[in-house]
Amino acid sequence: DFGSYDVRLTVPRGWTVGATGRQVSQTDTDDGTTVHRYAQDDVHDFAWTTSPDFIEQVERFEHPTLPPVTMRLLMQPEHRGQEDRHFAATAAALKYYGEWFGAYPYPQITIVDPAWQSGSGGMEYPTLVSAGTRYFPPPRSLDPEDVVVHETGHQFWYGMVGNNSTFAPAS
Repeated sequence: DFGSYDVRLTVPRGWTVGATGRQVSQTDTDDGTTVHRYAQDDVHDFAWTTSPDFIEQVERFEHPTLPPVTMRLLMQPEHRGQEDRHFAATAAALKYYGEWFGAYPYPQITIVDPAWQSGSGGMEYPTLVSAGTRYFPPPRSLDPEDVVVHETGHQFWYGMVGNNSTFAPAS
């Protein structure tokens, strides 16, 4: 079942929000909160996260034969320095899955680095994935790359294949 979501999330002012879809608006209220509105068509689920600690970074995926995608990373402060690994893995997944199976149909994807001991690991939701990294990753460790590629792969395999309106296989 695919549908359209238009969701308003009220969180403490100053907290960063990540959610399925694109942010339509952000409005501060008189009670010290902020209302974030997110919307997305042609998805089968909605997920969101918020934290006062997220460090937000944005990069753009560009490819000559695929549509551009804004990649938004919400990173835990203790994992600074691993941003390039998350972005490179996301870009590789968008490139190769896009070339092999069809273009990612949404203009954005959010990658969330869950808090330590949160019980969260890699998970996929439409236009949002949780990755995961380590405080002291071994130099040859494939975390977060393997988690990011795996969860981004679910954007294609189960997230889009069942929806004929968003998925057009590569020719």
